[in-house]
Amino acid sequence: MLADIADTAGLPGNEVADIIETGRFSQAVDEDWQRSEDLGIRVVPTFHSNGRKMEGAKPYQALLDFVKSLGFAQISVDSENSFTF
Repeated sequence: MLADIADTAGLPGNEVADIIETGRFSQAVDEDWQRSEDLGIRVVPTFHSNGRKMEGAKPYQALLDFVKSLGFAQISVDSENSFTF
């Protein structure tokens, strides 16, 4: 099923199927899960920086305020709402 979704998205479904069947990236995935647990991340999305975190889906302004609270004095946001520090 995931291979079919990959094909629909223009990705190589046969390669996706191979990755799943062989567990090629299982160690990296396990390491990511462990790091998340070590950081206390239990919610997606979670933004984590400098020992602080913001959890859950938040309005755009909340994310901008969080980034500013981390000490980034110069933040600009372009017309596509991309941050530049």
